[in-house]
Amino acid sequence: MKSLVNATALLAFVIGSTAATASETVRLTSLSWPPYTDADLPEGGSNSALLKAALAEAGLTLEISFLPWQRAVNQGLHDDAFSGYFPEYASDGLDCVLSPAYDSSTVGFVERTGDGIEWETVSDLQNYTIGVVSGYVNDGGPFDQAVADGTLSVDGVNDDLLNIRKVAGGRIDAAVIDRNVLEHLVETAAPELAGKVQFNDRILKEHTLHVCLQDTDAGRKIAAALAK
Repeated sequence: MKSLVNATALLAFVIGSTAATASETVRLTSLSWPPYTDADLPEGGSNSALLKAALAEAGLTLEISFLPWQRAVNQGLHDDAFSGYFPEYASDGLDCVLSPAYDSSTVGFVERTGDGIEWETVSDLQNYTIGVVSGYVNDGGPFDQAVADGTLSVDGVNDDLLNIRKVAGGRIDAAVIDRNVLEHLVETAAPELAGKVQFNDRILKEHTLHVCLQDTDAGRKIAAALAK
């Protein structure tokens, strides 16, 4: 009888542990932004790997749904199936709970090799046509304000790779891009452009990267787990 009781207690513990583990899954949305995040990259990209490891330290399992950027933001914040989205830059006005920074993004301009842009302040960029990715925050400051004011000549597209190709082809003078994204895309998707484009020496913005979590008890608990 004692053995049966012990076996029953052990079975109950295992079942209870399995249920608890299943309930400790964190579901986030993200986008295709290699090498940081992408469904086809090992572990979902470098950011995904970092967050999976950090949450695992807190006994949490991360599941990621990769979506177009605007859908990732909207579903991450407003769909009960998710707790938030990543990556997000720190900025005022975000309707979410930001996790501590787990990585950073160096943002500047891709330009043609040997025919780069020269600038010190954002007003100097009025002399050029600059590519941007529609819906992305660029510097969250003077550059984006100038775009909103219409004082810069910008050309919006849906992805970074198209901007790189347009720069290489002379269709625009430069485009806003993350340095690691530029290197990754030239290496993997456009090797024929190696040596034809480069990252401008002057940095537009060094962004910290965060998880943007729903402002709920669950979201705040995940932020606290990442903080540890």
